Parts: sequence; structure tokens; C-alpha cells
Amino acid sequence: MLPTATIEAEFLQRRDVERRVREYMRDYAELNTLFDGREHSSVMILHVIDLVIEEVNMWPPPVGLLLALAIPLPLLIDGAVARLLESVSILDIRNDMEFTVDDLTVRLDQYQVNLQLAARKRQDFLIAMKTWKTALNAQQAVDEIGGIYSDWVWVNLPSRRYLASTINSIPSLLP
Repeated sequence: MLPTATIEAEFLQRRDVERRVREYMRDYAELNTLFDGREHSSVMILHVIDLVIEEVNMWPPPVGLLLALAIPLPLLIDGAVARLLESVSILDIRNDMEFTVDDLTVRLDQYQVNLQLAARKRQDFLIAMKTWKTALNAQQAVDEIGGIYSDWVWVNLPSRRYLASTINSIPSLLP
């Protein structure tokens, strides 16, 4: 069980991410002239933030269970924006239709633009997330702070015996 202070800090962090996602997407009533208010509810934004956190925890390499407090803010925002754009695209595809009045036909195909934006954001998110998690995994392996066991330290660092002999020989190299 997490301490109460951690739970409260996690809640505040998720609300802050929600606010920042809304700002990033400019999802405010005064800016949405076609909608009656906001396009995304707070519940929806918090839901996609939870999905992003779960996704970060799911992808390899394993680094232990991460909360929103431990995940970099740009990563959370990019992941949430990508998920929201995917959601908007699904809604737009479902509602895609032509309107005909007299001889004038109008087709609303905004979903293609949203899908392209979502795909680009998603790709940026995945690259950044994998890079960050790999670096975090390597740092945990080197720091030996009880992180998830990883072969990285054995494959990419010299043996401990070699390190010990090198460290012991340093004083003899000094004048």
C-alpha cells in the first residue's frame, strides 16, 4: 500500500497533467465554437493518462512499477494527446457522412487529418518512451539500487574483478 502523501501527490500530478493536456490541445469552451463546451471530458483525459501510465509500465525493459510522478511530463502529455486524437478519429470515422442540400454536397473528412496527427504523435511517444525506459533500466542496473534485474550491467560493463584491480592500481600510477 502506498503512503497517503504519495497517493495525494499522484492525484495532484494526474490533475496537473490533465490541465496541461487540455492546454496543449486548446480544449476550452471559448475556443470550441463548433462544440458546446469542451471536446474532451476530464474523465476521458484522466482515462487516457491512466492508459499511458499502464502502457509505459507494460513496455520493456522492466523498470518496476512507475506512477505518474516518476514518468516525465512531456512523455505523459504526448501519450495522452496521441490517445485523444485516436479517440477523436474513431468518432469522426463513425460519423463520416455526406450532407446534400439542393445541388451542394459537403463531406466532412476531418478524421484523415486527425489520424495522421495521431499516428505522428504516437510514433514520437513510442520512440521517447522506449529511449527513456532503456536509459532508466541502464541507470538502475549500474546504480544497483535494487532495480529489476537486467543483464545490461554484465554485458556492457567490465567484470567486477577487473574494476577492482583497476581501482587498486590507480594509486600506483600516481607520482
